[in-house]
Amino acid sequence: MDIFMRGVALAATEDDVKVELARILHKAPFPLQPVLNFDVSLFKKYNSRGKIGILTLPTESAGRTFLSSYGATGVPIKGARAFFSLSNKPLSEERLAMLNSRPWRDPRKLQEERERRIHASRPHKLKSYAFGRFLADGSFSSELVADGSADIACDLERKRVRFTLCKQGHRSNLDDDIATSMFGLTLQSSITIVSYIPKMIDSMMESIAAEEPILFIKANTFPNFSTEMTIPSVDRIDARRSQGLIPDIPMPPGCFSLACTFTDSGEKEAFKHAARSRFHVHCISKQAAIRVRENTSTHHDPRPRLDFLKDLPFQLAFEVEKATANWTLSPVDAQSLMAQLGRLRDDHGDAAAPIFRRFITLLEDERANKQPRRKSRSRRKRNAPSTLEEHLTQAVDLYLEEQLLPRGRLAPALPSSAVSYTYHMVLTPTRHIFEGPVVDQSNSVLRRFGHHECFLRVSFQDENRSKLRQDLETSINDLLANRYRPVLLNGCSVAGRLYHLLGYSMSGLKEHSLWFVTPFHDEQGRLLNATKIRESLGDFSRSLLLYQPARLGARWSQAFSATDPSINLAPDEILRIDDIKSPAGKVMTDGCSPISTELASAIWRANQRTKKRPARGNPPSAYQFRLGGAKGMVVQDPTLEGRVVCLRPSQVQVRVRQPHVRHPVDVSPTQGHVPEPPSDCAPGIPASEQRAHRRTAGSFD
Repeated sequence: MDIFMRGVALAATEDDVKVELARILHKAPFPLQPVLNFDVSLFKKYNSRGKIGILTLPTESAGRTFLSSYGATGVPIKGARAFFSLSNKPLSEERLAMLNSRPWRDPRKLQEERERRIHASRPHKLKSYAFGRFLADGSFSSELVADGSADIACDLERKRVRFTLCKQGHRSNLDDDIATSMFGLTLQSSITIVSYIPKMIDSMMESIAAEEPILFIKANTFPNFSTEMTIPSVDRIDARRSQGLIPDIPMPPGCFSLACTFTDSGEKEAFKHAARSRFHVHCISKQAAIRVRENTSTHHDPRPRLDFLKDLPFQLAFEVEKATANWTLSPVDAQSLMAQLGRLRDDHGDAAAPIFRRFITLLEDERANKQPRRKSRSRRKRNAPSTLEEHLTQAVDLYLEEQLLPRGRLAPALPSSAVSYTYHMVLTPTRHIFEGPVVDQSNSVLRRFGHHECFLRVSFQDENRSKLRQDLETSINDLLANRYRPVLLNGCSVAGRLYHLLGYSMSGLKEHSLWFVTPFHDEQGRLLNATKIRESLGDFSRSLLLYQPARLGARWSQAFSATDPSINLAPDEILRIDDIKSPAGKVMTDGCSPISTELASAIWRANQRTKKRPARGNPPSAYQFRLGGAKGMVVQDPTLEGRVVCLRPSQVQVRVRQPHVRHPVDVSPTQGHVPEPPSDCAPGIPASEQRAHRRTAGSFD
């Protein structure tokens, strides 16, 4: 019999409720030989009045007796009085059968046993395991395993759930036997460590009806993988970051979760209690068994090939690639929509990509059991789609309906020439993350060549979206060599196109972000690739830059710095002057030159036309600029007449290949902002005090 509970204290747990109710249910008039077995389940939702839940008793007579005695008066639990009433939900036959088949176990004794196991800090042996993902129907797809013995533990020192896979070394040929016998060397043993920090874990899931003690760890991202090689002969442990469970092989897309089959139910309960009490991981118990689909392999293609994407427009192909990388669509599903995607391209043109994004949103909302964002009468009348083709047709109808609605005042405005739509790819040790199109600050290369869909911004990050760093215990050399170096040298394939490294800005390099490009034809029909674009940035053949990679990259980075456009200057508006030097020969005007007031005002007006909210007032007295192969600061000089800017040798970093054409003037995007108040730095304070002391001392002479 199920009894509804309300008003349970917020600080009370299921074990606390069981202990208080056992004092009532384990004495007369309830059965004593054996004592009555019962179960308590507290719901995740609660309000200010307390928690709610279900009390399940094995017999209806016991439930009636309990309700008549304590239903209205309630039972005090943790300082609050809980009240009981008959549940209006159907009785769970599985839970009732479990209560009748198992004896009562005191929660306090179970708690003491679990605490002893936690205090011992020993790992819990696993009978089997599998990495995989949860499907839309709630089943678990088992997709990757590796040979070896496995265990799992709650690492209280590092505050993470640690899965360990041990592999013993083996001899591969006769030479290994000879080396072992001659030099007394023992073979290496490999240990793969998989670490989940608590925020990576959405929940733990178990099934009451499961025949084996199996527990599912449902995660929202890939854990950290590392490999430890133990060499007993030299007493050394070599720890390295790896791409996945199998070294040098990335994990299958979407396989964040882990299915653990323990050796017995006691080991499972001990680990579950440790994760709940120490890391506050939520555990979900389901009545029905969780189906496990066996798709297990020891080798998996990390990025399935979708060759048909090269025939689609990049904007649409990128959305399909992003959906498969996020596993909203499987590669098989994407292949099945090939004909529909072709018709979408032919019928709707540039609108095909936003329509497909609408289609993906519908799938994600349905799988998350969320209500659609917008409800209209025409939409309520439609039947719920059941196939991918029907979902895509519904997305087309919804998109066309939304385009007919009046444009709101707060609708996003079209980007100006100072910003552009860019496409991003984040490469982590285990997966590819696609983002975009994102409105981003433009640069001179994007404005000069256009074709923004042919440029890709690639970032190298860790699993938590931070910069990849090496700690004192684990090396990332193998990860850099096997995961990131091939992308830098050979490029990467995105949406059926091959992208190669183009360049980077200095600020982007600090964030491990680079620009890639795929070959394309410009308006004159010329084929442009990464090499030709870099050659067009300036003449590097007359200097030693070709033999200095760091300086060469810094010169390329000038063109990729985030800048705002202004005006184009004719060659006769650029005046070459010399640097001012001290008597000792030091350059006193390094990177600085004058500009006429008229030209400075013209640059200011042109720059503010690209702003959504132009700044008011007079133009600034100084600009940080980029002009051809020159960069630096220009300061207004009222003595200069007309439209003139002066360039000094210290400002010219690269010679331009076409000095007789008009060149754009790009300014820093921070121009026009309110300057921050100055503040003294730590080295400047004693220097100022020393200078003031010398001036005061000189006055007494």
